[in-house]
Amino acid sequence: MKKNSHMPKICSIGRSTTNSRIQQIYRRGIQQIYRRAESLKEDINATILVFISYPNKRVPSVRIKAFGQRAEDLFSSEAGQILCKVWEKMNKTSEVWTVFFVVTNCALTATQPSSSNTRIANSTRNSRRRPVRQQRADLSLWIDRQQVKMFSGFPMEIYVIANGRVLSYILDPMFEKYLPIIPSEVGYVNFTWRSGEKKYYYHFDRLQSLDEDILEPPTVSVDTHGRIPRKPKVFSVLLPCTGNASGIATFSIGLLIESRKGKPLAGTPLRLRLRKECAERGPDPECDKKCANGGWCNPEKICQCPEGYMGQHCRTALCYPQCMNGGSCTAPGVCSCPSGFQGRHCEGGICKEKCLNGGKCIQKDTCDCPKGYYGLRCEFTKCVIPCLNGGRCRGVNKCRCVGAFKGDHCEVTPPAKSSQRNLCQRPCRNGVCTGVNSCLCHEGWHGKFCHRNGQSSTDERSPPQRRKVWV
Repeated sequence: MKKNSHMPKICSIGRSTTNSRIQQIYRRGIQQIYRRAESLKEDINATILVFISYPNKRVPSVRIKAFGQRAEDLFSSEAGQILCKVWEKMNKTSEVWTVFFVVTNCALTATQPSSSNTRIANSTRNSRRRPVRQQRADLSLWIDRQQVKMFSGFPMEIYVIANGRVLSYILDPMFEKYLPIIPSEVGYVNFTWRSGEKKYYYHFDRLQSLDEDILEPPTVSVDTHGRIPRKPKVFSVLLPCTGNASGIATFSIGLLIESRKGKPLAGTPLRLRLRKECAERGPDPECDKKCANGGWCNPEKICQCPEGYMGQHCRTALCYPQCMNGGSCTAPGVCSCPSGFQGRHCEGGICKEKCLNGGKCIQKDTCDCPKGYYGLRCEFTKCVIPCLNGGRCRGVNKCRCVGAFKGDHCEVTPPAKSSQRNLCQRPCRNGVCTGVNSCLCHEGWHGKFCHRNGQSSTDERSPPQRRKVWV
C-alpha cells in the first residue's frame, strides 16, 4: 500500500509510531478489551467495531476480528491495513474525525445463549479447555441484529443481560462512549427480553432526556412496571425529537429488575445512557402537529415519516413479517395479538381447554391431534376397545403398548420378573410389580414401594396383602 501524507502513520507496516491519534485510540481500546477478558478468565475472542464519523459524511462500520494472548498481537499489520482501507474511503480528507470502539464478543462468548458454537480458543489452550455446561434459559435482554444495523450499519446483537447476569461491560462508566450515535432518521430502539424459566418483575424508574430542548423524554411501548414475559418479546423505546433545534442529545433509561421474592438482580438498577441525533425541521408548527411518531413536514407540507412508520400522518406502524391472525402492529416490529393468539407475530394459538392425548394447540381453540385420536380436544379415540395398561391408540383399533405388555389392546400381562424391571419406575422393595406403577406388597408390608413394615395406620382391618397403585 502506498504511503500518503494524509493517512495516519498506522498504515505503514511498522508499529513504532506513538504520536498518531488513531493509534492511541486503537491501542487504548485493545487494552480495555484485554482487561475485561482477564477479569472473566476466558479465552480471548475479541470483536472490535470501528465507527468513523466526520463532518457531513458517514462511513460504513468496519468489523475487525482479532485473536491472541497479548494486546500487542492484536495491533497487527492486518488490523492496520483494515484501518487504512477505512481511511481511503474517507477520500484522504484532513477534516476532523473520530473513531468509536464497540467491544462485544469479548464478554458475550461466555454468556450469550446462542454463542456456544462461536467461541474460538487460543490454540495453546485447547487441551486445557474446561467443558461448557448447558445453562438453563434465564433472564436475557438484548438489542437484535436488525435494530443495531439501523443505527450502526452492521448487523450484530448487543446483550445487556444474558442468562440472568448483567454483562460487565454494560456497567463500565465509559460504555456509552463506545456506542455510535443514533441517527436522526431512527426514532426508536427495539429491545427484546425474556424471563426464561424464572419469574422476574421490572420497573422503569427513569426515562429522562438530558437535553430537552433537542429531545423529549423517551417513552416505552409497555407499562412502566410489570412482569417480564417468559418467552422472547419485543418492546420499543420511542425517542421523539422536539424539532426545535439540531444537535446530539443524551438520554437516560433506568431499569430495576427483581425476582419473585423482591430481590434485585445483581447489577440493577441499570442506568443506560445513549445519544440521539436530532435535526431542526423548520418553522411550520401547525403542519408538524399533524405528523405523529416523530414525523415532520417537508417544504411541500407533506409528512416525512421516520423509519418504521408510514401513512399520511405517520400514524401507521410497520411490522415485518406482518402480524398474523388479526394481530395489529402497535409499534415498529411489535404486534398486539387478539385473544387466543400469542407469539412475536401472533402466529401461535391459545386453547382455553387443554389438548388431550398428546395433541398440540396450533390455532385458537384448535388442536392438532396425533395419529389415532380426533375431536376438538383430541378426546376421542379410533380404538373401539380402549388400550389397557398405559397403551396408546395409534390407528383404527391399533394400540402401542408400554413396557412388556402385549396383545391387541395391551391386555396381556408380562411375567412378574420382567414387569418388575420394565413397568415400575421404582422397584417394589418387598413386593411384586403387577402393572404400570403398581405394587402388590408381601404380608406385613405396605406403602407406595412396599417399604413400610407393619400394618397401615389408615386401615387397621385391611388384609395383610394389599395392592398399592402409585403415580
